[in-house]
Amino acid sequence: MNARPMIPPAQAPMSHWHLDKQVSLTLVIPLVVQTLGGIWWAAGVSGRLDALEQKVTTLSTYSERLVRMEARQENDSAGIAEIKGALRSMSPMRLGVPPQISQEPLKQSTSVPKTDLHTQARAQKAAAHRAMSRPRPGMTAWEWWTR
Repeated sequence: MNARPMIPPAQAPMSHWHLDKQVSLTLVIPLVVQTLGGIWWAAGVSGRLDALEQKVTTLSTYSERLVRMEARQENDSAGIAEIKGALRSMSPMRLGVPPQISQEPLKQSTSVPKTDLHTQARAQKAAAHRAMSRPRPGMTAWEWWTR
């Protein structure tokens, strides 16, 4: 046998690198192919990550718009509820709805002369007031009280 002198590792010359003859090509080739495949996979993941980051920035602007629209909708809903409440509390006279005055002719008192227009106007106004102070048919107590 060929006896080589043993050189301790600390004194081994590092001038050139070589592969031991016991490492075969069947081990080296799959290792190189696997390394190249890993690099290729990492490049694909990087491309997909870039595309996802772009989608996230696009979706974040949409989410901000959605939040603003929801806040605006809540404000509009509150405003509509307030308007509905105000309309319910208003009397029909404030809304411009003419009162339902009975179609009975005004009773003329014998003490009021027919020639005095001012007095007749007062009597008509009093009769209209009396007609308004009565609840109309179909009117609830709440509607009569809040008018």
